[in-house]
Amino acid sequence: MRPGRSVECGEAYCCLCLGTRILGRDESPFYTRVRMDIEGQIEYWRTSSAEDLAAAESLIEKEHLRHGLFFAHLALEKMLKAHVVRVTRDAPPRIHNLVRLARLAGLKPTDEQERFLRRFDLYQLEGPYPDVRQVVLDPGLARRELQKATEIWQWLKTQLSVQ
Repeated sequence: MRPGRSVECGEAYCCLCLGTRILGRDESPFYTRVRMDIEGQIEYWRTSSAEDLAAAESLIEKEHLRHGLFFAHLALEKMLKAHVVRVTRDAPPRIHNLVRLARLAGLKPTDEQERFLRRFDLYQLEGPYPDVRQVVLDPGLARRELQKATEIWQWLKTQLSVQ
């Protein structure tokens, strides 16, 4: 069984829970499985991505730089997952690697965009893992990183509308 699949019927679910049977309980105290069609999943990833980008902007404005860039990474990740769903017609894999997600989605970022995505993965790792070398951030660098992430996010949003 693939993560994100129902034990009973094999349909894709848009949630973090594999189902209550795996937990050995009748009901999960934390998650409710929600069936979504493909367009519903795409809309979930797109909307959630926009919310995360807005949160990133707000956090960086308040100089919570590390958290802001973590949310900017999350915004790109979710927009890429919308593309993956559109192409595969299935729930996206639970990975965070932006370049890998772009490839799974069949996107063709420029060399510059791909280098940025590869480097930007650092901000996903830096948040939850204290043993990863921390980047020294200043507000100017964080704003430049957010600006570039926003440009790529806009490109991804446009590409999603074209498909």
